[in-house]
Amino acid sequence: MHEKLLAAAVLPMPSRVLGLDLMPYSLGCELQLFREDNAFITLDRSDFDALPVQKQIYALIRAVNICAKRQPRWFWLWSKRNVPKKEADLVVCIAEFRNYLADGRLQFHADLPKTEDDTVRYLGEPELLRLYRFILAHVPAAEYAIWGATAWDFPYSIAKMLSQGHAESHGNLVIYNIQQKTHDDYHQQCENGRAAWHLAGDDDAKRSLALVQHPIIRELAGLEAEVSDFEKRMNTGTDADEKEASWPA
Repeated sequence: MHEKLLAAAVLPMPSRVLGLDLMPYSLGCELQLFREDNAFITLDRSDFDALPVQKQIYALIRAVNICAKRQPRWFWLWSKRNVPKKEADLVVCIAEFRNYLADGRLQFHADLPKTEDDTVRYLGEPELLRLYRFILAHVPAAEYAIWGATAWDFPYSIAKMLSQGHAESHGNLVIYNIQQKTHDDYHQQCENGRAAWHLAGDDDAKRSLALVQHPIIRELAGLEAEVSDFEKRMNTGTDADEKEASWPA
């Protein structure tokens, strides 16, 4: 899980939206989008989709130009050629930019640090400033110079994951790991199995299907005897049917 996240961050997927090639999503991109109060950053998806079409187009144009590797030389000509004229085309372009944002903002799933009384301690410093300071303090200049002239050009996702790893090594953060995921996946399987068994009620066909789809039902506390009796009854019924069918007339 972590390896996939890191690969996606270190090797950003090439993105092209509205005819412009986009740079790896950086701290500077995030900062500028916040400065302009861009709807892609400040609104959730449902609120964005509720905006008038013209406001959606404006947010898309500004966001793409902020994140583009190079600005279009003739803005009016680029706009005429690339800005969507149909709603279906606009939906596709918005989805492409959302995918770019999602890839560029990947980070580890982690829990916030806690105080001595086991309550969450919320960080007061703005995240962007904290990430910028972290890059300056912990990443060699030659390393972040690969991405651009300043630390603001450093990819947001890599900066986030590096800072999370650093925080965890100092006991200030707990990154969700494979052991926790395995535990949570098992717990979810148990919940799904229990729900499927109760939903089946007294319907033998549905119960049999639930056992096929959720074998873990046989291991669930409180259901062992009930499931065992059901399977014995079903097996006994099957044996009796087979004997009756094979008995000479």
